[in-house]
Amino acid sequence: MKYNTILGIIIFILSFQVFSQDKLKNFDLPVYGKEETLTLESLKADKIVINFFASWCVACMKEVPELNHLKEMVASDQNVIFLAINANEKDYKIAKFLKKTKFSYRILKDKDLEYSLSVGVEELPRTLVLDSEKEIIYSSDVPPDKI
Repeated sequence: MKYNTILGIIIFILSFQVFSQDKLKNFDLPVYGKEETLTLESLKADKIVINFFASWCVACMKEVPELNHLKEMVASDQNVIFLAINANEKDYKIAKFLKKTKFSYRILKDKDLEYSLSVGVEELPRTLVLDSEKEIIYSSDVPPDKI
């Protein structure tokens, strides 16, 4: 019982690590299905929604309809960018996930989880919303209701 309490406290503390920074660290990650990379600093938008996910994550699968709906709600707004960062999976697993879930975000690949861990994402799913200065204005294991 004592072990579970200590473990719970550690997980709770680690879950706030992503809040310890105001501005999200830049990334340079490969784009799924393309021979290119994308950097955070290259993105110009009023808001950027980033979802961290994996194909084996049941909660990730369950939240896809909410994430797609969020994107549809602001589809006419050209100042919002939607991205998803996959947790170190091979292309065929990402393809199966996309076919099954119809996830509509642009997918980036985080090889070896290096970027995710460097910004404090240690549990999945995790959704961040950034403002135009790339500062984190929302971070949660559930998508926001609106942007």
